[in-house]
Amino acid sequence: MPPLVSLVEKSASSRWLAQGTDQIEVWVCSVPADTTASIYGGLPLRRSLDPARLAQLLERRVPAYFETVSDGAYQPHFVPGGVANLGRDDEPTACIDQAIRGAQSAARAVLVVANAEHAPGHPGGWSSAGDSASASGPAPASATRRYVYVGAADFAPEWGDDPPVDLVEHEIGHSLGWAHSGMGPAGQYLSPVDLMSNSAAPRDVDPSRRDGPVPLALHRLLSGWLPMSAVMATDTNVHRSLESSTDPEGVRLLALAVDEQHFLTVEHVTAVGFNDHLPHEGLVVHEVVVDNGAISSITPLHGASDDGPVLQRGDQAAGAGWSVMFMLDGSVRAQRTGP
Repeated sequence: MPPLVSLVEKSASSRWLAQGTDQIEVWVCSVPADTTASIYGGLPLRRSLDPARLAQLLERRVPAYFETVSDGAYQPHFVPGGVANLGRDDEPTACIDQAIRGAQSAARAVLVVANAEHAPGHPGGWSSAGDSASASGPAPASATRRYVYVGAADFAPEWGDDPPVDLVEHEIGHSLGWAHSGMGPAGQYLSPVDLMSNSAAPRDVDPSRRDGPVPLALHRLLSGWLPMSAVMATDTNVHRSLESSTDPEGVRLLALAVDEQHFLTVEHVTAVGFNDHLPHEGLVVHEVVVDNGAISSITPLHGASDDGPVLQRGDQAAGAGWSVMFMLDGSVRAQRTGP
């Protein structure tokens, strides 16, 4: 079975995660001043955070972002939870456990925000879809252990009533089961193109931006936001037009088979909306590796113009036995270069 088809079939059991209203309960993790957890690096600053206030701030932006990128299929909704207290020798997982135990039955996930910032070299947050795939339908966080955790950096007073939410959106993506889409060996993000790589890329270009970029078509497909009719999968040479990744109709994703564990994805992105930080429209090409029925890595392929992962007209990307060119007339030509 082709790996893309296998991924789509397997994702069906947990697709409920990304459909309809997703109630996310917001908790604060109170970190003691004498914590031994290395992630806080001995930093003394503690923010005054309130679950109700955080839920209100997130509700202002995050639902609208996901409403747009999912074409109305998915709407996260943030409600206040409580405060979890971290013991001196506890790791942040202790706060996550407390939040899950204390969450209301209507909560499908918990979002835990530490009142301490993370030390340099540590991730800004992490998350998990938990055991959602084993549920037959929408299930509470107490059953699936689905959560999002972030540090306090994006909720500092200097952000006022308009904090950046790109990290939270990125971590919600992970809680829907999405893999990173470009991460180097040292944990650095490789691409500014989509939410699951450098989610702060729009803010890097324009400090007033608060949301992340649009997720890859592959992630939207696995969540049921794109139909299979939007995909052309092939193992032979192809030359055709490709609609913009965010268009409502037409073929928006080209999947090029490599072998039973690899395929390439090709999509056409435009520099508008949540992607208006990109310098130009063009093609985005990724190599996807599948292991035991799940995505193990997604890596962007760079163009011949060496100006990043977005291929301009006339540019070409090569890898995994394929050559992909964005033709001057706006069509896509993909040719096999190996067995």
